[in-house]
Amino acid sequence: MIVLFRNAREVIRADAAAREAGLDCRVRPVPEEYSAECGMCLFVADAHSGVFRELMLRNRIEATYHDEK
Repeated sequence: MIVLFRNAREVIRADAAAREAGLDCRVRPVPEEYSAECGMCLFVADAHSGVFRELMLRNRIEATYHDEK
């Protein structure tokens, strides 16, 4: 799953929260087919997508989710 954020600060917060929770994610440049204000995004393992979404809600981090193609 590809997760987009409004800005780099939110990417960093999300990455830190996910790593603390033991979730598999990676910070990467936003793929060309997606438009975002921030040039970074998170790639989250599909197996962790539900838990990741709940984690973002609990931490009040706004994100947009896309399935990998």
